[in-house]
Amino acid sequence: MELLYLYIKRYDDVFENQQINFSSNYNIEYKDGCLNIEYKNNNMKGYYGDNIKNITLLHGKNGAGKSTLLDLLGMRLDDRRRNSHRKENRRSYFLMYHLYDNYYGFEFSDSSYIEGDQKITNINMHGIEVRQSLYKPWVSLIFSLEDNKLVYKNNFFKRWMEENGERAETRYAYITEDKYNSRINSNFVSEDDGEYIFARKYYINGICYEYLYKYLIYMKNKDEFWRLNKNIDIINIIKDELSVFRNEIDDETEEYLDEKIDELDKILKDSLNLDEENIKAEFISRFYIELIEYYFLNRFSGWIWNREPESRGIDILQEKYEKLVSRIETMSEDEECFDEILNYVLNKVDTEARRTVQTNEQMAISEMLNVIKELPEKYFKTNRKIRIDCNEPIEEKVSNLLRVYDFIYRGKDNEGSINTIDNVLGIIVPEMSEGQRVFLDIISKVTLAVDEIENGDNIVLLIDEPDRAIHPELARNFIDILLRNLNECQERTIQVVLSSHSPFIVTDILPENVYAITKEESNNKSIIKQKQDTFATNIYYLLMDTFMLENTFGKYSYDKIKDVIKRLKYDEIEEQELNSIKGFIDRIGEKTVRKKLLELYYAKDRRYVEKQKISQEILHIDDEEKLRKIKRILDE
Repeated sequence: MELLYLYIKRYDDVFENQQINFSSNYNIEYKDGCLNIEYKNNNMKGYYGDNIKNITLLHGKNGAGKSTLLDLLGMRLDDRRRNSHRKENRRSYFLMYHLYDNYYGFEFSDSSYIEGDQKITNINMHGIEVRQSLYKPWVSLIFSLEDNKLVYKNNFFKRWMEENGERAETRYAYITEDKYNSRINSNFVSEDDGEYIFARKYYINGICYEYLYKYLIYMKNKDEFWRLNKNIDIINIIKDELSVFRNEIDDETEEYLDEKIDELDKILKDSLNLDEENIKAEFISRFYIELIEYYFLNRFSGWIWNREPESRGIDILQEKYEKLVSRIETMSEDEECFDEILNYVLNKVDTEARRTVQTNEQMAISEMLNVIKELPEKYFKTNRKIRIDCNEPIEEKVSNLLRVYDFIYRGKDNEGSINTIDNVLGIIVPEMSEGQRVFLDIISKVTLAVDEIENGDNIVLLIDEPDRAIHPELARNFIDILLRNLNECQERTIQVVLSSHSPFIVTDILPENVYAITKEESNNKSIIKQKQDTFATNIYYLLMDTFMLENTFGKYSYDKIKDVIKRLKYDEIEEQELNSIKGFIDRIGEKTVRKKLLELYYAKDRRYVEKQKISQEILHIDDEEKLRKIKRILDE
């Protein structure tokens, strides 16, 4: 499968009659009602790697419409339908794919492309009505290409592919930091995603710690940007959360719970002798004790207080607490008994929570405890801290621990898997600049997205401004580092579409897949055009291009230069101010600009003009003594 083409008939007041080719294997153009599909010889196949179909760059200034284009590609089904509902006159576009052999797929926003006066003229529906094919927006359609005629075959990509023996699935991964984007709803996943159109998934919040860990190891000693203290600390932070109760709990109950924290802590410690000689054993024992305290006194009490007023109260908590203490006092000192007590408490929490919402604290904590127990003893530094040294080779048990944490954390706000893992374990990553953190966040999300699909499947990676906030040298290396990671995933087919507004990424992308997004001054609509002169181009010359920058000076210094030029040309200037202007000119680094300004300055400076006049006159004086006196006066 390959994403081939996007046509936008209109999208609000941003785009109108714009198109993008995403493949180096085809040239597709929608013109005069006909969708012309031309296969072309790709003599750069494999340029990005054997498993990477292509990289397309959407390049333009902020506000030009780059992120809007990525939204059109990456919106999930529910967001897409909400975005298009009853807006055919304002939002109409389609996506085209090569599925396999001579079969092509389309995702249409509306039916105007297959019926009516404005339909695509070389589509043949064989008399099949819209209600039998595109019966609602965003139902995928399959066509065969026969002599530049698109002959309708069926709808629903996934079903068609499975029925025809094509088992490879396709997914989009939309990687963006724009959590305020109103077009994408990060909190909702429709079960229809992947049935009606190709599935989409958003990667917006959070770090993927497993891939961060692996990438820090991979980058060790690579260059100066990553020569930092590469430790990841996993901290038991329950003590910080233990006495933070729900606001609704009354003062009497809060005092009762505060009192029981110390009491329960003593009961549990008396029941389980802490082995202070073995740091790992002490870490795990303390973790058990504080988990029981936290989930009973904090989480369970909180859910009790979520009941209707007549069904809650301190008496209910007292009864439940006494039952818990009774269980603890009858158990033996071995770890299995603590497992039993903890599971008893977690089950109480989940059961009470289900009056309101579906949680799964028991699964989350049990799985986390299991992977912590598997961790070698050398990683346990104190009775509250696990330290992972990223200068050492990859340890699979560390990867597994972080993988489980990532999985649990990603589900912490989803119905059915709600949990509070981040209230009991904190992860502290190495100190780094904002740019390094942004860079690693993007790379880890990309790696996660590719790793989540099966071998043999396809993925379209949409990456929104990966060079935002990162150092220019990191931006210059971004494509190289990205490709080195993606080329390790040889069993998966990858296509990349990314946006950028800087010159550092554009020089690595083949020119036929670089699109400049600009605003027309006449109507403020965005225009999409191929930009052919960017590949392997000196970044300085790209900066000189007005598409990149209106000029290559900072605006403040540029305005100051313009002001000096204006004053030197037209104003009367006092000697003191002329001295100040001369000091300004002497500080300008660009030689050509400095030279031109000096010419204007000397033309304005009467002293300089007078000196030049005298210098010319003394050329005609023969008396050596007079010459020496005049030169001495001039020098003074």
